[in-house]
Amino acid sequence: MVFGVIARLEIWAERHFKPITFNPKYKHQIQRERPDIICVGNSMLGSNIVKKTFEHELSKAYGRPIRATFIIAGGLHTAWQYLVLKNQIATAAKKGTPVVFFDYEDYYIRPEANTTATGKSEVQFRENMLKDEPFFRSRIGSNGYYFASGFPYLYSQRFLIKRALISESVMGMLTTLGIKDSIRSRKLKKSNPDALSWLLGSVYKGSAFRGGQADDKERNDRVLFQGENEDAFEKKFNDSFLPAMLSFDADFPLTFILSSSNSSMPLVKSSIGTFAERLGRHIKAAGGTLINMNTVQSVQAHGLMHDSRHFTKGRGRDTNTKAVVEQLVLHKTLEH
Repeated sequence: MVFGVIARLEIWAERHFKPITFNPKYKHQIQRERPDIICVGNSMLGSNIVKKTFEHELSKAYGRPIRATFIIAGGLHTAWQYLVLKNQIATAAKKGTPVVFFDYEDYYIRPEANTTATGKSEVQFRENMLKDEPFFRSRIGSNGYYFASGFPYLYSQRFLIKRALISESVMGMLTTLGIKDSIRSRKLKKSNPDALSWLLGSVYKGSAFRGGQADDKERNDRVLFQGENEDAFEKKFNDSFLPAMLSFDADFPLTFILSSSNSSMPLVKSSIGTFAERLGRHIKAAGGTLINMNTVQSVQAHGLMHDSRHFTKGRGRDTNTKAVVEQLVLHKTLEH
């Protein structure tokens, strides 16, 4: 009975929605830009690094034009980075092109982590998946079954389906009450439930893919994962996406940027040293490089960041960008 209902819903969804599948947009971007360096990250890249300054400073340091490709998805971590590296970069970039990842705190070793609060996060995963990606699903925890084959229209589009159904219901209620035509908005037009669907999308979380969503305590100051001992940390490292990502290092030298955290977070700042030291040792053993920006003095200045977490502001973005470039030059990232 239940299966029959689901099957009928899947048939209905197939008529109205397309499944969200692999999108080679990053492959095409890489092929078009032919970069000398590829940067992949969340807001630690998108909000904190100025691309024009980044390319200018690298070009100045090496005495030749340096082209960079930026691949950005806010709120996502290594689960998404792994898919981008395996299915987009490795199949499009020139061998030997260095790839630099940007993240913060201990999210490099939290394979389930995803701090986005809307359905767009799941779309970002699906657009970088080839078929079922069993390894990816095995690492992300209880939400892995959403990405298995079977009912691809209901699973991949359930956020938009919920939103569409609710918007249709609300529009019907407004029509019954006779007030629909009295609403004047460029987003909410007569006979346009898509407009209401768009509005609901900003306030209704729907089926947000929230594996690893930080709770209220984690949005503020906290002690980063360090492991009770080296063995505990090594297990956490091996259970993450990092070993699989580092398997690509022979073809694409990998560097991991650990973005600086705000000095107003004493628990993070006091625990990040041990975490970074252990993380760096494991990454180095696998052939990669870790750059801990928490040890770079120029980005520790008081007032550089505008909130309680990690975002630089105004000219601080240039300061942060130049500091990252200096570290990349120091570690000979483009010379591997």
